[in-house]
Parts: sequence; structure tokens; C-alpha cells
Amino acid sequence: MRDRIQAPLDVFNIDQLRGTHDLGYDQAGIRTKLVIDGDSITTVNEMHGAYVQQCMDEVKRLSDMAKTRRPGGTIRGRIPMPLYQMWRKQWEDGPKLHGVLWRAFLAVKIEDRDYSKFRVEGV
Repeated sequence: MRDRIQAPLDVFNIDQLRGTHDLGYDQAGIRTKLVIDGDSITTVNEMHGAYVQQCMDEVKRLSDMAKTRRPGGTIRGRIPMPLYQMWRKQWEDGPKLHGVLWRAFLAVKIEDRDYSKFRVEGV
């Protein structure tokens, strides 16, 4: 069990906390760092290139299969978990114009040319 320390921020000496602090990896393999510099605190999330390459290889494999139909839909692409989490947050925080469903939001995102590398071709 981890002890929790709670105190107002003005109790901490910011000069002693200055620098980069590694918070470790989460379940998806994302490494988080806390950067304290001047009057700002920034979180930095890093992902191993091997994980991204694994996603890209999976997209290629799905493209080569030609038969990607699954019950409930079609596999249109494969994205890394951090990108999925970012999109999910955008959808949850964004305006729900005309009741945009999560699946419709995903379909629009994966069809965006900025994310074309994650699309399965030929579907």
C-alpha cells in the first residue's frame, strides 16, 4: 500500500522539485515523466517505437488478409492505445453534435488523412 501525502502546493519548495521526474510505465507501456521548470508543470508521455511498429505490422497483416469482416463491423484500422485514449477523451470532452456515436467518431478519425498509416487498405 502506498502512503498518500496531501498538502497545499505552497508548502512545497518548487526549487527542490525542479527537473524531470520519471513516473514509470503504465499498463499500456506508456512512460510518463513530470517536468517541473520555472512556473510550469508538464507531463510527457512516451511510447516505445517497437510498440508503434507492432501496430503498423498488424495493420499490414490485416491489409494482406483481404478478409477482415467481423461480426458487428469491419476492421478499418489499428491504432496505438495512447492515440485511442486521446481520441476517446476528445469525444467525451467535445460537443455531442447530433448525438455523434463513438463508432461514428472513430470512423471519421481513422479516415482522416493524418492517420492514413493506421488504415487497413482494401476494406
